[in-house]
Amino acid sequence: MTKCDKEGFKREYSMLSTGEFFPCDVGKRKENVSRNRYKTILPYDHSRVILRGDNECSEYINANFIEDSNRYVSYIATQGPKENTVKDFWRLVWQQDITQIVMLTNFIENGKIKCCQYWPDCSNTELYGNITIENVSEKHYAFYIIRTFVLSHKQQHMSRDIIQYHYTMWPDHGTPEPLNLAVFHNKVLRGSSEENVTPMVVHCSAGIGRTGAFIALDALYKEGKRTGKINVMKYVNTMRSCRINMVQTCEQYMSIFIALNERFKAALETQSLTTFKDKVDRVISYSQKQTCTEKEFEKLLRIRPEYTIADYSESSQYVDHKDSILPLDKYMVYLTSSVANRGSYINAIAIPSYCQNNAFIVTHHLPPEDAVDFLRLLIDIESNVVICMDPLSQSESSKAWLPRSLSDMVVEPFCVQRVAETERDVKVTNIRILTKEVTFVEKN
Repeated sequence: MTKCDKEGFKREYSMLSTGEFFPCDVGKRKENVSRNRYKTILPYDHSRVILRGDNECSEYINANFIEDSNRYVSYIATQGPKENTVKDFWRLVWQQDITQIVMLTNFIENGKIKCCQYWPDCSNTELYGNITIENVSEKHYAFYIIRTFVLSHKQQHMSRDIIQYHYTMWPDHGTPEPLNLAVFHNKVLRGSSEENVTPMVVHCSAGIGRTGAFIALDALYKEGKRTGKINVMKYVNTMRSCRINMVQTCEQYMSIFIALNERFKAALETQSLTTFKDKVDRVISYSQKQTCTEKEFEKLLRIRPEYTIADYSESSQYVDHKDSILPLDKYMVYLTSSVANRGSYINAIAIPSYCQNNAFIVTHHLPPEDAVDFLRLLIDIESNVVICMDPLSQSESSKAWLPRSLSDMVVEPFCVQRVAETERDVKVTNIRILTKEVTFVEKN
């Protein structure tokens, strides 16, 4: 994104209605002050969720109904529960027949408490007021967690299933990776039913910033698919008429556009193992010149992002004749171990798997004079597996760090020992990296 583009977003964001435009009298009452996570972020009286209870003191929660682009109440935006509001949160969920909860914060960020854990640990059960919560399952992915809860009401003698979608990689000061947010939204959308007419509960810490960005993404994506057009600014103002200052920063406002672009430009598809196997079998037996796999690859080339010099500002400081391909700044891996006359730079990036955020470190064959940095990388990230896609015998750089026989090689300040080697379909070499303080065993 160019500087000019960002200025355009800033101008548009500055035109949004801002501030407390409607009364928040109930949230300001003395008996309710302790139930608010932030003293300046209160629910508007006209759209707040009113809990059914025996007295006025038990009917308050810092939450608002939010309309979608058709003015239907499709969401409830609320703050991250506090220790003294957890029971109220579950009363809200039960009262409104909620089936989906979207959580966009972690418990602690930058040393500050953002939200309490309002559910029991996996396979455990806890009672919150009249509602029993059983945590049936948790599935951890690279940047989100999906939890399944069973709620039981001890007075109404009923039970319900609730799915919580917990996005875990939203930076405290910044915006998430657009494609990650798009994938997460797709997961939430696939988990919802078209017949479901109850609101989706969405919360971060304050219930206005990340919450507003996600609700806008969901509402505008559905509107775009239905009508073929969207108006982001108009919808953010709609949200702000329901809850104060929804979409808290210009960066969050921009993230709505970028995530929507990811959602609209290509379908996000997931496949079961059976479906994948069937597809591979069809591709193998496909006789025509261009297979569906080739078409998919061409589509990837068309939708791949374009990067500018600014995206390589960090790595470009180290550019020389050795590196024709540079790592993007936002994916760079830095060396942390201290070696005389060596810096923190290495041409390597972190890549996620489906279930782990930094599952892989991808690098090239380093020049022989940088062999020590490759060993530093293995030690810094505590990796015990190295996969080389080219035969090491054909790589000049490997000769600088991999002993050719069962012997030692000194690469100051390390000593590399070749321990064992086997070869069938894949050649496996066990090496040991020794330092003055620590010993690591690596597999090649």
